[in-house]
Amino acid sequence: MSVALLLGACSSGGRDTDQTGLAARASPTTSEEPSTTSAAPAETTTSTIAAVATTAAKAAAVTTAAPTRAAAPTQPPATPATTTQPRTTQPPTITIQNFAFAPQTLRVAVGTTVTATNNDAALHTWTGDGASPAWNSGDLTTTMSYSHVFNSPGTFAYHCARHANMTGSVIVG
Repeated sequence: MSVALLLGACSSGGRDTDQTGLAARASPTTSEEPSTTSAAPAETTTSTIAAVATTAAKAAAVTTAAPTRAAAPTQPPATPATTTQPRTTQPPTITIQNFAFAPQTLRVAVGTTVTATNNDAALHTWTGDGASPAWNSGDLTTTMSYSHVFNSPGTFAYHCARHANMTGSVIVG
């Protein structure tokens, strides 16, 4: 809606005007000659124009306001795919130190070679349990190592033949 259009309608007070700009009133008489009156008082016209201009400005502000951005739709958190993770294995080494095997329990995959290293000043062994042990390192002096390959799954207990309190196990699978 144009402000000029509104102003034009208000300046005549809603009445028809003749060529002189004076408002014409329809006369209740049948005479062909229209009667003329003076224009509306200046204060009324000015206040009407100001009111129309204010209304037009408000309408323009409403229609030209920047569109607001709708909040982005939230999506549910992604569900991780379920997969079977391989069993974590520790490095295939056993340290003999402070009259103990570390780690005391070691997990490895089938076919893994495990190495035991003596870091004590005392002699130690790394010997599989049982009457016929699957492996026996013999005496290991300081910094000596012994390796054994675990080719079948299972839990294999071991000990130090010189120190009965030193025990551990290797879990293969």
